[in-house]
Amino acid sequence: MPLKALADPRVRGEFLDRHDRLGLKSKRSADHAFSVLALILAGACDRGKIPSNPCERPGRRYRGSRADIVWTEARSSPS
Repeated sequence: MPLKALADPRVRGEFLDRHDRLGLKSKRSADHAFSVLALILAGACDRGKIPSNPCERPGRRYRGSRADIVWTEARSSPS
């Protein structure tokens, strides 16, 4: 994608649509890929290469907790 295209307000929707499509296979991987893209674009924005970061604050697709695995009665008692 050319850098000039990043100035178009519709590009954020395109990136979010891609994030959703990636999330169909793996929500966690989609979040990771989008975070990396957001960091790259943040660097470009900081250096004045692009006017704004269309990927900032995207939200998360993956919600998980491992509390039920870690904090069980069997695991908390001394061996």
